[in-house]
Amino acid sequence: MLTRITRTGIHANGVKNPLVFSIDNFRFVLHCSTSAAPTHYLVDLLVDSLGFSKEEAVTTSSKVIRLKPSKNPQFVVDFFQKNDFDNTQIKNIVSKSPKVLFSNVDKTLKPKLEILQEIGLSGTDLYKFIIENDLFFSKGLDTFIRPSLDYLRNLLGSDENVVKIIKKSSWLLRCHVTKTIAPNVLLLHDIGLSDEKIRKFILQNPKRITRNLGCLKDVIHRVEKDLGIPRESRTFFNGIAAIVTFRQSTLAKKIDVYKSFGWSDEHIRTMTRNYPSCLSSSEVRICKQLTFLMNEVGCTSEYLASHSRLLTHSLEKRVIPRYRVLKILNEKHLKKGVGLFTAVSMTPSKFMEVLLLPYKDRIPIAYEAYMKSVG
Repeated sequence: MLTRITRTGIHANGVKNPLVFSIDNFRFVLHCSTSAAPTHYLVDLLVDSLGFSKEEAVTTSSKVIRLKPSKNPQFVVDFFQKNDFDNTQIKNIVSKSPKVLFSNVDKTLKPKLEILQEIGLSGTDLYKFIIENDLFFSKGLDTFIRPSLDYLRNLLGSDENVVKIIKKSSWLLRCHVTKTIAPNVLLLHDIGLSDEKIRKFILQNPKRITRNLGCLKDVIHRVEKDLGIPRESRTFFNGIAAIVTFRQSTLAKKIDVYKSFGWSDEHIRTMTRNYPSCLSSSEVRICKQLTFLMNEVGCTSEYLASHSRLLTHSLEKRVIPRYRVLKILNEKHLKKGVGLFTAVSMTPSKFMEVLLLPYKDRIPIAYEAYMKSVG
């Protein structure tokens, strides 16, 4: 008798035997028989040691049901506890990445945690980094983590700066920094930026240096062409920093806001050459600034272009409160000759000393209103 095995069953002489399981059914049965339910031990560990509810423990255990621990998962919990992680933090780490319970403490967890501690990452900052980088412990120590930290240390000049940038942007160690950052750093060197300026550029906003190399080249071109800032200018670096995080279409929309208030191309270029950071503001904020300064205060576009530092200060916390103090003083014929630009440019202590405290008793309303606005 000729017997054939097909995907739909076992056939004898071409006739299907309905009483025999098909191969697909066999596969299903085999799968079910080899997939054990979450072990009571792991569930009990999560509940008893880390404060999981029974439901949370079962759900978390089910995510790693096919993994086999190299050692007892309790060793992992003990390791984190010995490194000053509290049970809530450990619970959050395990919930985010249950696989960590199956890591080898001595070969995986300990050396990778130590390398972070060696550069000065500790306490809440260390916990925050781990919780935001759940794949960190799966990265190669000598093939990925150490080379990345060594490169950042050489680039930024100190472990302190490395910690500073990691605290600000923990995702940075998820990317290949030597492949992503190095070409951009080389480009910035080629256009004449010093190590100090590049370091400042990165520390202020790490996203700037992880842009595609082609994007960074385009930004440099736009700073020269659209903003009119030559490479030798002291503000060229600031121009790159101002627009590197948004597209050309976004820059065009911001410039259109200035034009809608009657600004000429010449005035816009004067502003950007002086303070390119004016373009870092959102379109909404630019509109609010110009509405107040031009419509209420009466500044012209020519004046603002040449005094563009006014546009870099907080409207609500600095410009408006100080303008209102000046207005009251002028109405009382006090302290004449101090303009808005001068007043806004003063340090808070200098502003208090020159324009508030001498008149605190005579016009307490000005003092009280100012303190309420900046408080």
